[in-house]
Amino acid sequence: MSACSAIDIEDMTQPKAFCKGPISMPVEAGKDYYWCSCGHSTNQPFCDGSHREINATHGTKFAPKKYTATETKMAYFCGCRRSGNIPLCDGTHSTLPDCVGGRKPIVKEFKNYKVLSTEAHSHDTTLLTVQAEDEKGETLDASYHFSWKLGGKTRPYTPVAYDPATGKATFLIKTIPGGAVSPKVKELKAGDSVELRGPTPGEYYCEGKHSVVVLLGGGSGLTPLLQVMQDAVKEQRKVEVYLLYSNKTTKDMLWKDDLQKMQEAHPEIIKSVTHHITREEGEGG
Repeated sequence: MSACSAIDIEDMTQPKAFCKGPISMPVEAGKDYYWCSCGHSTNQPFCDGSHREINATHGTKFAPKKYTATETKMAYFCGCRRSGNIPLCDGTHSTLPDCVGGRKPIVKEFKNYKVLSTEAHSHDTTLLTVQAEDEKGETLDASYHFSWKLGGKTRPYTPVAYDPATGKATFLIKTIPGGAVSPKVKELKAGDSVELRGPTPGEYYCEGKHSVVVLLGGGSGLTPLLQVMQDAVKEQRKVEVYLLYSNKTTKDMLWKDDLQKMQEAHPEIIKSVTHHITREEGEGG
């Protein structure tokens, strides 16, 4: 199993290979689709506007590529960003080095998944477990996410636990007042159905190239970092992991006890977990 889940490119002026393989998506005849050319969209393979910030920061000229479907079918979009038939895959990914892209992404249509359990984890986060079906025989490295669709809106969420053998995924989702999806997530109950697409691989490090990994995150942004830490421990990666985790107050801290237990159990891998509080308890603003 490769430890590389996405291309390891630091040059932001070049398109990022989201994955080493095509991204299969159903398309409808006569409908327009806009393929992500920069590789940084969270709605792969389609554009979500991420290229605008990259263009403004790095002087690049990334723009989505329009694709008009001529028939209703399953289309195979380029995931490596190196196809000679953009935006569709032409097999170029098979010629790329091992540490470019990861495994073929499991990105297809949205499907209904059953909510098994839900509970409040903190004052503004909800812990949910859903029953999700995975492609038979597929395994995943960190990191990966699922796209959730509620009320016609879509948002990506990273699970804190996922077992391909049982198809169960557990999510820790923060409720954002006025948010498009998260307030609806909080209202879900056991037995409800939710539309999910995934799991979709994201970025990770290449084992053997990086011996030290520094993880920086705040609030519910801990979830993808937690995946990396869990993977490093489970697979006994030859890497030193340092986590700096920031929150407004101590009551906003997530997974505190689990992080401490992980560090104590695996000090040779999880070298430090540092908490940063930006606001004193009871302070307004």
